[in-house]
Amino acid sequence: MSIHRHYIIILSLLIITPIPRAGAHGFIDQQIASLSEQIEDAPRSLSLRLKRANHYRENGNMDSARSDIRFVLTLEPGQAEALMVLARLERESKNFEVAQVAIEEFITKNPGQSIALKERALIFSEANQWAQAAVAWQTYLESATNPDPESFLACSEAIQKHNQKSTAPHRALEVIDAGLKLHPDVVSLNHRMASLLIQNGDSERAQTYFIASRKRYPTLKPIRERGQTLNLNITILSS
Repeated sequence: MSIHRHYIIILSLLIITPIPRAGAHGFIDQQIASLSEQIEDAPRSLSLRLKRANHYRENGNMDSARSDIRFVLTLEPGQAEALMVLARLERESKNFEVAQVAIEEFITKNPGQSIALKERALIFSEANQWAQAAVAWQTYLESATNPDPESFLACSEAIQKHNQKSTAPHRALEVIDAGLKLHPDVVSLNHRMASLLIQNGDSERAQTYFIASRKRYPTLKPIRERGQTLNLNITILSS
C-alpha cells in the first residue's frame, strides 16, 4: 500500500534531520521534557512517541529512542514513520543488520518511496556492502526526481569499490555524467569526473573537468591516479 502525502512530508523531515551540535542539545532537552509531560497524559499516543523518539535520536540517546519506537511498533506493527526512524537510528548506531530489516519492511509495505530507497543505499554503503550499495544507489537515482550531487558520488564510489579489479570504470563514469547534467557547476562532481577519466586513460578530456573545478576552487590540489598527475599550468589556468 502507499503512504499518504502527509506521511511523505514527515518522513522527509525525519530523513534530513541532522544530529545537532552541542549547543542545540538544551533546546532538544526542553522538547523531550515537554513531550514526556504530554505522554503522561496520553501514554498511548503514537505521534507523541514518534516525536520524542526522533528528539532522543537527535540527542544521541539511542536506547530511549528505541524504546519509544518499539512501543509504537508493538501497538501498530509496520507503522511507516516508526520503521523509518528505526532504520536511521540503527544505521547511525552501526547496527546495520537491524537497520536493513527495518528499511526492507518499510519498502515492502510502501514500495517506490525514494526517501526509503536512499536510506537503504546509505545503510549498505556505511556497512561496506558495496555490491548491494551499488544496486541500491542506482535504484534510488532512477526513482528520485532531483537527486543531490552526493548521491551520484556515493553511487559512483559503490560501483568502483564493488569492481575494484576493473581498470575501465565505465558505469561509474556514466553515473557522474548523469549527475553533471543535473548539477553542472558542482565542483565535487567535476573533480570526480576528471579522476575517473584519468583512470580510464583519457587525461585530455579529464583536463576539461579539472579546469572547471579549479576555476571555482582555485586551491584544488592536483589529481593523482594510477601514477599520473593532472595539474594546471599558469597558461591553462589563465585561459
